[in-house]
Formats: sequence, C-alpha cells, structure tokens
Amino acid sequence: MGQSVANILGVILGAGICWKIRSLKGYALTIFISFGLCSLIAPIYFALGCDNQGLYGYDGKYGVPLPNVTDECHCSPAYALPTCGDDMRSYYSPCFAGCHAGDGFNFENCTHLSSPDHGLGARSMMCDAGCFNEYIGYAVVLSLLTLVSQVAVVPRALLIHQVLMNTQLFILE
Repeated sequence: MGQSVANILGVILGAGICWKIRSLKGYALTIFISFGLCSLIAPIYFALGCDNQGLYGYDGKYGVPLPNVTDECHCSPAYALPTCGDDMRSYYSPCFAGCHAGDGFNFENCTHLSSPDHGLGARSMMCDAGCFNEYIGYAVVLSLLTLVSQVAVVPRALLIHQVLMNTQLFILE
C-alpha cells in the first residue's frame, strides 16, 4: 500500500514541478536531483538488517545440523515445512523437531526441542526473529525511495518528448 501511494504522489509531485519550470534545463535538473537523492537514500538499506535464522535440521548454508535425528526418525530433507518449536527455534520440518502428532499446523510430543521446559509443541511457521522494527524501517525507506524516484518520471518523459520533437524538426528542415 505504501509503495503505491508513493508512486502516485511521486508522479503528481513531478508533474507539479514540471508545471512550474517548463524548460529542458529544468526537466534535466529535476531528473538529476531526483536520482541524486535516490543515491543518497539507498545506502540506508545497509544500516537495516536482521540476521538470518538457522533452520535446525537443515544442512544448507543457513542450517544447523541436528546429530542423530535423521538416523532415529528417518526425516526426509525433501519434505520442508518450517516449524517453530516451543523452544523458539525454527526447524526444517516437524520431523526434525521430533514431533509425533499433529494436524498439519499444530504439532505435539516434539521430543527433539532444545528446552522441553517450555513445552513439547510446535507450529508450522518460522519463529519470530525479532525484526519487526527493521521491517518498518525497510518499508519507510522503500516508500521514500519510490517517491523520490517517481518524481523523475514526468520530467523524463517531457524531456525525451521535447528532444525528439526538436530532432524531428531539425531533420525536416
């Protein structure tokens, strides 16, 4: 939603600027300023970040191997259903969490959880990584970047149109 609004507002703002300046140099300057601001805003993304969560039982780049689970339960790596255990760890599938019963979303009797004191249940979803504030920051920066970049849309179209019209007149003469 925020990005759609930013697109619309950016185009309207760009059209308003073009209405005021009405010159090729003004259009070019508006485009230059818009892209310059974008290049200043974009590095903010580097400050926003959240560590990737490991998937317990997965052997890939973000995996955390679980010893003896595959041998004991015969868990297939082909079946992936990220599962959040009551220990707040994300498992590759309910099988890797040691779950023995469930309805496809909620699982019970999960014997391989790291801390059974919290419970032996699990749910089919990734555990919360605590990145909500980073997500809000990302959405705000993305909307701002979209707004600023869309300011250049109308001036760019008018600049291209004017240059092509002048080129065609030059060719016809």
